[in-house]
Amino acid sequence: MIDKQAALEIANKFFAEKNQSKVAKLLEAPTHWICYDGPADRVIYGKAGIKIDKETGQTELFILPNKENFELLHKAVPVDIA
Repeated sequence: MIDKQAALEIANKFFAEKNQSKVAKLLEAPTHWICYDGPADRVIYGKAGIKIDKETGQTELFILPNKENFELLHKAVPVDIA
């Protein structure tokens, strides 16, 4: 099971490999963690986040619009990353 700390480590490694910022926003859904990088104080439209499977740790781009991802986002709650 991938917990919050492990999800942050996976996401930060993913973003670092792509020369992007660290995690700025983390959401918890029943089956996945959803992570966004970039400035925490503003939204960057059109930028994909990633989703991390809680069972396997597998990462995928979290792209909207996508029916499955909208359903996942609807069930997700923000998590404090401080």
